[in-house]
Amino acid sequence: RVVSRDFRAPTIVHGTGELILRLENSIETLNQQLREVQNDLQATRHFIGAQTSFATEVNEQHARLSTLGLYRGEPDGDDICPLCETILETPPPAATDLSTTLEYLDRQLEAVASESPHLQRRLDVLSKNRNDIQEAIVETQRNLERAYADDERARILRDQVIERARVVGRITAFLEETRESDEFDDLDDRIANAEQRVAVLTDRVNASRVRERVFSFLNLIAKDMTRYAKDLDLEHAERGIRIDLRRLSVVADTAIGPITLDRIGSAENWIGYHVATFLALHHWFRAQRRPVPGVLIFDQPSQAHYPPEADQSGAIDILEDADRRAVHNLFELLHTASGELGDGFQLIVLDHAHLDEHWFQTSIVEEWRGARALVPVGWT
Repeated sequence: RVVSRDFRAPTIVHGTGELILRLENSIETLNQQLREVQNDLQATRHFIGAQTSFATEVNEQHARLSTLGLYRGEPDGDDICPLCETILETPPPAATDLSTTLEYLDRQLEAVASESPHLQRRLDVLSKNRNDIQEAIVETQRNLERAYADDERARILRDQVIERARVVGRITAFLEETRESDEFDDLDDRIANAEQRVAVLTDRVNASRVRERVFSFLNLIAKDMTRYAKDLDLEHAERGIRIDLRRLSVVADTAIGPITLDRIGSAENWIGYHVATFLALHHWFRAQRRPVPGVLIFDQPSQAHYPPEADQSGAIDILEDADRRAVHNLFELLHTASGELGDGFQLIVLDHAHLDEHWFQTSIVEEWRGARALVPVGWT
C-alpha cells in the first residue's frame, strides 16, 4: 500500500534562475542611468548657479551705470554730453565706450533671461527622470526579493521530491527482496499480544503503582526484621521496625512516634538492627529470586558484648549473664536464618567468640588463634 500510493508532486516554479539574472541586470542598468541623471542634475544646477551669479554681477554693474540717469537705454549720440546734454565738438572716447558697454550688458541680460526658463525646464525633466528611475529600482528590488524567495521554495520542494522518491525507492527495494511467507498469517494475534504486554508493562512502571508495590514489599520485609529483632531482644522491637527509604535508615515504631536508628542508643542495638535488616533483605531477595549475590559477611558482630581483650580463647563464661545471653542469641539467630535462606546463600562470620553448642562447632570452618593466624607471623 505504501508503494502503490499516488504521491502528488508539489508544484515547482521553473525559470527562477533566469528571472533573477534578468532582474539583477536591470538593477545594474537602472543604477547606471541613475548615476548619469544625477550627474546631469548636478551639472545643470551648477550651470544655473553660475548663470545666477553672472546675472547678479551684470545687474549690479548696470545699476551702477544707470545711477543718476547717466544711461537711459537709448544713446543720444556721440556728440551729446551725458551730463548737460550739450553738443560736443569732439566726443570723448569714454562716453562712447560707456554706451557700448551698457548696450553689451543689456544684450547679455536679455540672453540670460531667455535661457533661464529652458534651464529650469531641463532641471524639472531631470528631477522627474531621477524619481522615475529610483521608483523603478525599488520595484525591481522587490521583484528580485520575491524571485529569491520563490527560488528558495523551489529548492526546498525539489529536495522534498528527491527525498520522497529516495524513501519510496528504498521501500520498494525492500519489498521486492522480501518474499511473502506464512509467518505473517498470525500478525494480528501477535500485534494484540504485544499491545497486551505493553499495557502490562505500562501498568508496572506507573508511578503510583510502583509506590504501592514498594510499600507492600517493605511491609513484608519489616515483618522479618521485627521477628529477628525480637529474637535479639533489641530495644523498641516489640511494636515493629521497618526501613525508611526517604531517610535510608531503620526506624522503630513506638507509641510516641517513629524513632530513627541514630536516636536509639547502645552499640548492641546498632549492631543488632543492622544484622536483622540485612538478614531480612536477603530473605526477601532469595524468596523473590532477585539477582542479588547470596553472600553476607559480618565482622565481629559480638564486639558490643565481647571485647577481644577479654579472653583469647573466646569463651563466653566470663561474660555477664545479659551479655552471655545476647551473644548466644546473636549466633543462634545467624545459624537459624542461614538455614531458612537455604542453598545458594553463604553467611560468613568473623568473630572471636566461641560457643560450646554443637551447631556452633559444626559451623566453624577455620579457627585462627595464637600463633595460628590468618596472616602468618613470619609475614609481618
